[in-house]
Amino acid sequence: MNRSEQLPGKQSRNWILAGILVSTFLSAIEGTVTGPAGPAIISSFGGMKLLSWIFTAYLLTMAVSTPIFGKISDLYGRKPVFQIGSLLFVLGSL
Repeated sequence: MNRSEQLPGKQSRNWILAGILVSTFLSAIEGTVTGPAGPAIISSFGGMKLLSWIFTAYLLTMAVSTPIFGKISDLYGRKPVFQIGSLLFVLGSL
């Protein structure tokens, strides 16, 4: 097999770049959702003293779900799991 058969074509590289850009964008949006929603969540719980619990619950959920989705992507493949997860995130954000 020569070197040109191993390298992805220009079209494939564009799709790979688009996937990386989408995942980076979704990650940035996910990180900024909790901050602005914090005051509204705290007011419903009844005080500023509970602010740390919002971020703790968010990080704990992320820490627990990461290995679960890792195993799911091992079983079904990274691409479909990424596509379904991205679609669910966008639908949930809308």
